[in-house]
Amino acid sequence: MAKSTLQSSNLLEMRYGEGGNSGRALYITQRDGAPAEKRDMDENLLRLFSGPMEPAAFGPRFDAFAQYLREKRLGCPWDFMAYLAFIADPEQRYVPVKSTAFGRALRYYGYGGPFGGRVEWHRYEAVLRLLDALTERLESHYGPLTRLDAQGYLWVIGNMVLPRLEGDVTPPMPKKGRQWDEEAARREAAARRRERTGLRGERLCYERERKRLTEGGRPDLAKRVELVSITGTDSGYDLRTFEADGTEVHAEIKTTTWPRSSGRGFWLSENERQTAERDSAWTLWRVWSLDEEPEVEELGPLIPTPNGWSTKPGSWFFQPCAVAE
Repeated sequence: MAKSTLQSSNLLEMRYGEGGNSGRALYITQRDGAPAEKRDMDENLLRLFSGPMEPAAFGPRFDAFAQYLREKRLGCPWDFMAYLAFIADPEQRYVPVKSTAFGRALRYYGYGGPFGGRVEWHRYEAVLRLLDALTERLESHYGPLTRLDAQGYLWVIGNMVLPRLEGDVTPPMPKKGRQWDEEAARREAAARRRERTGLRGERLCYERERKRLTEGGRPDLAKRVELVSITGTDSGYDLRTFEADGTEVHAEIKTTTWPRSSGRGFWLSENERQTAERDSAWTLWRVWSLDEEPEVEELGPLIPTPNGWSTKPGSWFFQPCAVAE
């Protein structure tokens, strides 16, 4: 049983050998194990693969095999256990996973439960539930999909996209002139994306306010809504709008493409902070999920008492003493 499992597919990364292999436990028992140890592995694999494959029946067998690996000090990585679940079920209800990539993707999609670390069925089920929800969402765009299709999507998001967005990938140092030019172009493009994201969020709020006031019977105030981030400079806020009674509101707008569940923070400049402290009309709006279903969260004054938020210094401005004096 162990030998046939080991040879079943390159998904066990056989090309890397036992040292870099998620199925190292099989290599150890097949190459170095005594006859009793090989038989023990075969029997435990047989128990794992035999019987109903519904979660209620397979889950306890999954946990039992994981415990066997731990007790024998054979190693119990997520990659190996999830792959065994994958090949055990002809109906492909279970899929391979990578703990680091999938843990990152789980956090992105707002799942706060644990993943990674000790291999346990309830954690694996959390991934399956996420895949089901993701499959349903993707099907609205791409037609019928399987868990395995969603797994491929999630792997790309967690292993390739999010690390770059979060700064987890260290690019190689440029060595040639062309590479320095490419790096400069990359930074310029990133700066343009940030500026474009900010402007799109401001436009969203501008149009929302004009619509709100017009539909609320105050077209006169709607005409006075102004995006001061375009018409003015260093105002300390982005949008001048009004309550229905004519009270002026100065909204600083912080926009992100991330969902609200991600808990992403934002930067506030010193000019914005000082404006918030002296301007009673100042308020902060957070635009979430700009590229999907934008949500505007009105956080209120935020300064000096940011309820539900923590703050920390982010940067310093240096100036020659002669100029400062």
